[in-house]
Amino acid sequence: MNHALSIVEISSMICFALCDSKPSLARLAQTNKFFSEPALDALYSSESQVGILLQCLPRDLLEVRKQPFLGLRDELMFLRPFTEREIFRFAFYARRIRSLDISLYIEDAARVLEHLSAACLPQAKFVFPNLRRLSFYDYTSSCRDWCFKINALLSPRLAHLSTHILCPGAAGDDEEQSVEKWISTLPTRCPSLRRIEFGGVRTRQSKLSEVVSQWDVSHIDLRGSVLEASCLEHLGDSTVLRSLTIQDVAISNGLSMPSLRYGHFRELRHLEATLTEEVIFIGPAYPQLERLILTGDPLLSADFLEKARASPLKEVTLSFVNGATTTKYYQSLFFTLSHFKCLERLIIHEFPNHYVTTNLVELSLAELQPLLSLASLSTLDIILAKGKLTLHDKDLFKISQSWPSLVHLTLSSPPAAHPAHLTPSFNGLLHFSRCRNLKTLSIPINPIPTAPNTSTTSEPNASLQSLSLYTLTPVTHLHEVASFIAALFPNISHIGGGTEGGAQVEGWQCVNELLAVVRQ
Repeated sequence: MNHALSIVEISSMICFALCDSKPSLARLAQTNKFFSEPALDALYSSESQVGILLQCLPRDLLEVRKQPFLGLRDELMFLRPFTEREIFRFAFYARRIRSLDISLYIEDAARVLEHLSAACLPQAKFVFPNLRRLSFYDYTSSCRDWCFKINALLSPRLAHLSTHILCPGAAGDDEEQSVEKWISTLPTRCPSLRRIEFGGVRTRQSKLSEVVSQWDVSHIDLRGSVLEASCLEHLGDSTVLRSLTIQDVAISNGLSMPSLRYGHFRELRHLEATLTEEVIFIGPAYPQLERLILTGDPLLSADFLEKARASPLKEVTLSFVNGATTTKYYQSLFFTLSHFKCLERLIIHEFPNHYVTTNLVELSLAELQPLLSLASLSTLDIILAKGKLTLHDKDLFKISQSWPSLVHLTLSSPPAAHPAHLTPSFNGLLHFSRCRNLKTLSIPINPIPTAPNTSTTSEPNASLQSLSLYTLTPVTHLHEVASFIAALFPNISHIGGGTEGGAQVEGWQCVNELLAVVRQ
């Protein structure tokens, strides 16, 4: 064996490169003493089941009892307590686990965890002493039992904790206090924690904000939680907080969030929030904010962007149900977005509101004009739920000229809003040959009355892989269309278009089949 393979760092790199092939790691662990330890470390580094470690224990420790009735799960039963030797053997493997994902949907998993914690904790402080990442979801226990189980898994080296704090039924004050007490003890239990994802938290005394003020947490996810308004104010005081997610957060006292002072969240780089009348940010400039994802009220989202003009935003995602949006709304929104000169990704998704039957939005290049000044834009994704999108061939020329760095482009509205005289022709696709990085393109197109101009010379775009062309009427001249697309986009792997079912989809399926023929 080469001497280099006896170096621990090199053998560890080789083993962790094989993490996706556990059979290979198991064989490698039995090769020789130099590979045994690093191969076992890699083999058990990430687990999704605590019970898998029981395979290293004697068979007389537990048994699986078959259920006589169809549909019932087999029951796992422990026949006796762990011996000291068995605990040592379990710890030999448990110390190797760095990442653990546990979902206690079934009683068996909960019983395994309870037996392991009862057996190992008296012998050692931690069941998994080297655990770095823990994802723990228990939907079967009371708050008290939940705290006991997760405490058995915590490690002083834990850096990333993801869990959902759910108290089934009508949780009383004692139940909520047990969770708040658990949250307040996290800094001492996990001093290395840098990322926390807590769903379903209910706090009345801002325990979460107290935790944040005690140690360096850079990422916090509180989606689906019920919080005091003062909790987010305290979070805003953190000088190390880089990422905050507060989607679907409710304010426990039912009052609107107070105005936040300028300078709050001054180190924040990433924000995901659902803006409602209860959750409103007023005033801060977010001088470091780079990535913004907003859902909820579209008017509040536009107001937020207006107040955050000084932010160096690189990515903006807006998702909302249409109804409050109009053409004037988008004109104002695009004008505000044009001030973020570093913007690279812009995604706007409207979801249909079935109570709104009229098309209130009509977008053309005139409305998109302010966005053309964003030379760094690589992704533009605008999907209208109800509205009209008007584009012509000359508009596609201006788009390709203004955004030469485009990688993904989607401009979509309902097919019924694509009248033939208001959509570009196939020849408009020629302009995208200048976008050398373009990989996906989705736009409406007019498949009639003429076939694409296959005689037009244009340099092929070899980067495009996916093309979606939305049409109101079925595509015609199938062979000419396939030849045109194959010549312009030689590496394209998928062509789609039309609506669900119907002649439009069938036409594009034929074009897909013809692509292989014309390339021969």
